[in-house]
Amino acid sequence: MNQGSNHMISASAPGKIGWLGGYSVLEKGNTSYLSTVSARVHAEVSSAETIRIQIPQFHVDTHAQWKNGRLELERGAPETKFAQSAIEKTFQYLERRGITPKPFHLNTRTDAAFNVTAGKSGLGSSAAATAAMTHGLLAFHDISDLKTTHHVAQAAHAQAQGKIGSGYDVAAACFGSCEYQRFTPETLESFPKNADETWDYLVRPLATPDLFQLVFATFPKDSASTTSMVKTVNAWKKMHAEQYHDLVKRLNEANVNAMGYLDELQTDFSPENLNEFKKWFNEGWSLTTKLGEESGAPIQPPPLEKILSGAPKHGAFVAKGPGAGGLDSIAALCLSTEKAENLKSHLLEQGLAVFDLAIDNAGLRLEKA
Repeated sequence: MNQGSNHMISASAPGKIGWLGGYSVLEKGNTSYLSTVSARVHAEVSSAETIRIQIPQFHVDTHAQWKNGRLELERGAPETKFAQSAIEKTFQYLERRGITPKPFHLNTRTDAAFNVTAGKSGLGSSAAATAAMTHGLLAFHDISDLKTTHHVAQAAHAQAQGKIGSGYDVAAACFGSCEYQRFTPETLESFPKNADETWDYLVRPLATPDLFQLVFATFPKDSASTTSMVKTVNAWKKMHAEQYHDLVKRLNEANVNAMGYLDELQTDFSPENLNEFKKWFNEGWSLTTKLGEESGAPIQPPPLEKILSGAPKHGAFVAKGPGAGGLDSIAALCLSTEKAENLKSHLLEQGLAVFDLAIDNAGLRLEKA
């Protein structure tokens, strides 16, 4: 439906926590599982005479021009790269469809959990921002197909990130809590021609069971570079291919088993299913840390190891450094509100910043402007 030339679109996408599949999901066919959370990134796109980008969180306010398939910013900055990429890929797709891109005013804002004063939240803010901006820009041009939005957002995030990730955080930002298996990396080379086609990834929406209470905290004075750690693992992979593939095969098997019991927990909270999920979850994290030890990537540095080793006796059912690990954050699932509050108190005592977050299985959505 055409909403007229003078309108505003407000879109939002959630942050995520990667529970299963860190590193192993980079290999085609391996599985991962992510929960989406209550913290969201919002993007407002409104009619304007020229292209203007505002990202108040990073004090960005700049104009831009669309020239020869590229977005030229009046004032570029590292903080604009995801917005620039989202606009470029959206406009490339529109032009491929024969749609003339319209000028707009883009304004983003983030919920409090993303606004970390030092380091970063570890909630996938760049993926959430890219998905929200892409969704808003496409809806502004009367396109609301979620599959297409997902593909454009994947192309945009990959470009901005240097094409090093699996795309699992973008998939979660679009579809909500899900099992995900990556697409063939070369798929991106055919964009935007293939944006409306079927790609060879798997996305299976799967809610995180209600019996789990989320606890999430960050190391306020530290942060880890996902890109840097993935590069370190990839460098080790090139030199020790057989050892790498054996380890990742075992890691994926543990994740597949954990996923199987996560499926069972959708309807049966029996102690057996809970304990088997915990067993394979912990095995997966153990193998992930071994990957770090072998490759030299600081997946579980001593401060994280210390926190995780003490987490079970303070209320955690399972806990890990989500996503790529490192000194970004700790995520835990607890079996009661009381245990979750005990764990939060303990983490605060250890000097971590504890977030007011809950699991919210929803993905992209358009808000009432």
